Amino acid sequence: MFAQNGFEVASLDLSESGIRSLKETADSKGLNIRCDLADMRELPYGNEEFDCILAYHAIYHTDTSSMVCIVSEMKRVLKNEGEIFVTFNSKNNPSFKDSRNERIDNNSIIKKEGIEKDIPHYYADSEDIRRLLYGFKFITLRQIEDIYKGGNGWHYFIHAKKVCD
Repeated sequence: MFAQNGFEVASLDLSESGIRSLKETADSKGLNIRCDLADMRELPYGNEEFDCILAYHAIYHTDTSSMVCIVSEMKRVLKNEGEIFVTFNSKNNPSFKDSRNERIDNNSIIKKEGIEKDIPHYYADSEDIRRLLYGFKFITLRQIEDIYKGGNGWHYFIHAKKVCD
């Protein structure tokens, strides 16, 4: 959508098949999208390269120490006054409290059932988010209950601006 509306777009994924699928879609639509196979803890971009970062239901598949790295990398590649749109799992999520899941630190679990079995998930409350996003000015910080077939989940949806250091 962003590329179709004239924006310069870079995309990153750890999945080769995800990158391949995006490249095929972009090529079929004649869109120029930079597609990088990389780990979000080590972004392959220069300092202050981006005006905006969109990480919708993407960066929380990790543990606390990696989340700190991810946010640091996002801050590094974002221009001053640049904006982020990110999603975090909320600690109000039933899966965070589910004793069947393996707890790996105070904020992270590994799910033991369902389609995300054996995948780590980071969860936060508003204080965790404020600490993580130090150096950002919040435009919106919303906690929302998502209701879907088979259950529900709580997420934070954040729009924030990087403030000059």
